Amino acid sequence: MTRIFISNLSRLAYIKRHISELLTHLTIEKIVNLVINLVEKYFRVSNLRSYPAVIKIDPGPFCQLRCPLCFHTNEEFNKRFKLEDNLTIEKLVKIIEPLKKKLVYVSLSLRGEPFMNPYLIELIEYIHKSNIAVSFSTNFSIKLTDNQIERIAKSGLNKMSVALDGASQETNEKYRVGSNFELILSNVKKLASYKKKYKLSSPKIIWKFVVFDHNKKDIPFVKENYKLLGFDSYKFVHDVFGDTTVKARKKQKGKGKICYWIWHTMIIQSDGQVNPCCDLKNFNIGNAFESNIHNLWNNEVYQSLRKGFKKNNFPNDLHEMCKSCYS
Repeated sequence: MTRIFISNLSRLAYIKRHISELLTHLTIEKIVNLVINLVEKYFRVSNLRSYPAVIKIDPGPFCQLRCPLCFHTNEEFNKRFKLEDNLTIEKLVKIIEPLKKKLVYVSLSLRGEPFMNPYLIELIEYIHKSNIAVSFSTNFSIKLTDNQIERIAKSGLNKMSVALDGASQETNEKYRVGSNFELILSNVKKLASYKKKYKLSSPKIIWKFVVFDHNKKDIPFVKENYKLLGFDSYKFVHDVFGDTTVKARKKQKGKGKICYWIWHTMIIQSDGQVNPCCDLKNFNIGNAFESNIHNLWNNEVYQSLRKGFKKNNFPNDLHEMCKSCYS
C-alpha cells in the first residue's frame, strides 16, 4: 500500500471521525476494555490487563500496481510470496476468536491490495458477523463481477477507502502505476448503485487522494464531483516526502507523546508475523497463527517496547527501532 503521512490527530478526534461505524459494535465488555486500555496507556503500564481494541491485518501480500514508494516496485520482494500466503478464514479465526469480545475495529489492509485475496468477501462477512467494525483501503483497479460487487455492498463492510490520486488516467497513473482510471470509477458507481438498490448506509466509499505537486490542480474537481461519481466523501493526505509532511514531522519530533500503537493496537502480516506498528521491520514479537495471541500481546518484546516509554529515562530507553520517531 502507499506510504503516506497523515497529520497527527488526537485520539478524541480520531474517535469522533469513526464514531458512527463503531457505535453499533460496542458492548459493555468492549467499553470496559477501552477504558482500562486508555488508563494503562496514560500510566505507561507495560504488562497490560486490557487487550487491543483495534487490529490491522494484511489480507495478502500481493498488488497489481507498482507505485514508486511501495514495496511492490521491488520484483524480488514480489517473488517471495505464493498464493497460499493469502489470509484464509481459518487463519483469521485464530486471530479474531481470542479477541472477539474486546475488539471494536479491524482494518483489513496493510501492504497488499485486498481484492487480490480471493477470500476477501468471506473475511469481511465473518468479521461483521462477529460484531466487529471492518474497513480497508483499495486501489479498486481490478475487474470484479457484478455479483462480487453486490456481495461487497451486502457484506457488512463499514468503510472502503479508494486510492485515486487524480481526476484522469494520466494524472492518477503518475503515482498509481498500472491503474485503470475508468475501471475504478465503474466499480465505485456499481457499488454505489447496489447500496442505493438495497437502501444501505454502508459501506461508506471514501475518495482517498494523496496530494503531490503533479495532482494539486485536480483537488477542486474532487470537491465538486465526488458525490456525482458515487463517493460518500473524500480525504486528502500528503506525499510522504512532500513539504507538508516533512514540516509536520519536524514539528512533532521530540515532543514525547506516548506511542499509540503499542498500547492500543496490533499489526498482523499475512504470514502471521506480528508488528507493533506499520514499520514492518522484524521486531521478533511472534506469529499470530502459531502462538496464543493473548500471550503475544504481553510477551517480553511488547513489554520491553512499552517500558521504553517510562518517564524517568524517556526517550533514552526506547527500542532502537522506535527512536527514529522521537529524535
